Amino acid sequence: MIYNLMVKKVRRKKYPGIEETGSVKKEWGGKIPIALVFPNLYRVAISNLGFQIIYQILNQSDDLVCERVFLPEGGSPPLRVRSWESQRPLLDFELIAFSLPYENDYLNLMQLLKGAQIPFFSRERGDSYPLLLGGGLALTLNPEPLAEVMDLVVVGEGENPLLELLEIYRSVRWTDRAEVLRSLARVEGVYVPGGYFPTPGGLEPHPGFPPRVKRRITLPLAEYPGHGSILTAQAEFGKSVLIEPIRGCGRMCRFCAAGYHYLPPRIRPLAKISGIELAQKERARVGLLGAALSDHPEFSRLLEEINQARLKITLSSLHGEELKDSDLANLSRGQVRLLTLAPETGSERLRLSLNKTSTDEQYLEAARKMVSFGIPSLRLYFLYGLPGETPADLPALGDFMEKIQKRRRKEARRFAGRLTVCLAPFVPKPATPFQWAVMESARGLQQKQEEMIRCLRSVPGVFIRTEPITQARLEAFFGRADRQMAKILANNSFPEIKRSALAEEIPWLQPARDPGISFPWDIVDSRVSRGFLWREWQNSQRGIPTKPCPPRAESLAAEGISPDCSRCGICSLASEQKNEM
Repeated sequence: MIYNLMVKKVRRKKYPGIEETGSVKKEWGGKIPIALVFPNLYRVAISNLGFQIIYQILNQSDDLVCERVFLPEGGSPPLRVRSWESQRPLLDFELIAFSLPYENDYLNLMQLLKGAQIPFFSRERGDSYPLLLGGGLALTLNPEPLAEVMDLVVVGEGENPLLELLEIYRSVRWTDRAEVLRSLARVEGVYVPGGYFPTPGGLEPHPGFPPRVKRRITLPLAEYPGHGSILTAQAEFGKSVLIEPIRGCGRMCRFCAAGYHYLPPRIRPLAKISGIELAQKERARVGLLGAALSDHPEFSRLLEEINQARLKITLSSLHGEELKDSDLANLSRGQVRLLTLAPETGSERLRLSLNKTSTDEQYLEAARKMVSFGIPSLRLYFLYGLPGETPADLPALGDFMEKIQKRRRKEARRFAGRLTVCLAPFVPKPATPFQWAVMESARGLQQKQEEMIRCLRSVPGVFIRTEPITQARLEAFFGRADRQMAKILANNSFPEIKRSALAEEIPWLQPARDPGISFPWDIVDSRVSRGFLWREWQNSQRGIPTKPCPPRAESLAAEGISPDCSRCGICSLASEQKNEM
């Protein structure tokens, strides 16, 4: 059985029937073969811009051949695992690079390795097996759940360390496995789990390995590919050229893993944003991706350029409550008919504890203006089970949504379009201020979800979508674990793993509120100081906001540190990294 936990079941469509443009097919002779694996379905993988960028970068080298591997759709164990481009088995490759943005894909990874006849544990793989390399947000936050599976892990953003790693690999590829790994561990941001051993106080390095692994940051962003090259109607966004104008978000939301992982926020100057011409050539949409698109200082001009090219626009996340009228007009001209906001809670008090400083009135006015500019549909995201949540905070959602709908319908006078509320349990993520938070039990989350749904039923015309509580518990169960998780994955069936994740007492989901507590992910130097994270945890309980981190275009060393800097530690460390390159 395949446990595809991240997407809804889609209509079955065999991969040979999928049409795409932009893939790279190379002859293998004299080249290093690399399998780039996304352990989920094709439509999920191809919608991930990071996956596409790494594919481009690797295939730019004449002596490398990179082919993609996805989770077979509709298959049953044992899986027939083959590369997309040449239909070769995984054992034919020298390096197998896994892109793992989601913790719940660990189950799919296990099934892929089993189908490829590759031993799950790294200690069972000798010199004849490919090296397994892991990367992506999930492993950067905490590589330990797969520490006994992966030979090495790229911690942070992959553009720089992958190229540096491969440069060394070219010279040592014919030596024994242990020597290859010792050599690759010299690359900053490359974690070789076998170079460390557990102690009661945390992980300790063997001689020759650094005490901690620094997260890599791509600077300046504009020097690397910023748009996707593969187009297919089967992607989540449809046939779209994915473009990344900005990476990261400086709003410092205390629960947000992506926000902290991609600090500092960085932009591509408008003159260096590419992909619009490709969209024109292929008659495709432009898909703008980023955690805070509207924070780009040239966002308005970018929308104007896309409109001048007469292209349709799709976009991910933006701070719509702060959009200018001209931006809404440009989005409407780009045939955007749905926008997404993330208030996270209907309670202003609780929202402030998350460091989201937008008021109810700002969201109400944004909802009204969207309708007035011809953007009829609105989707809003909310969390529950948050630290500091009180019984009064849940009914506040119903009141908040009633005001939103009234404001929208008054502006529209008749039909205001679809209004969707998405409810998700809060998951305490590593390397954020809320890493000290306790995750609520499955029973408590179920009760809160039911209460929120009851409150929303009184609001006319609201569609409700809920994320499964089991999925959220599994996400935390995997994401906060230590290296014993690999044994749990290998020795238990999915129903047994699910029962374990739903249990009331799970030690790593109930951390001590102690600034000095040892976490499994402490082996990673996230470049944000623990002292700052602890202060932010305390500020959340006091409702004290923190100023945002401004986006940057060039190196931190060149631009200097903002006078409003909150001193999280990222600027000095990232500047140091740029100077060393």
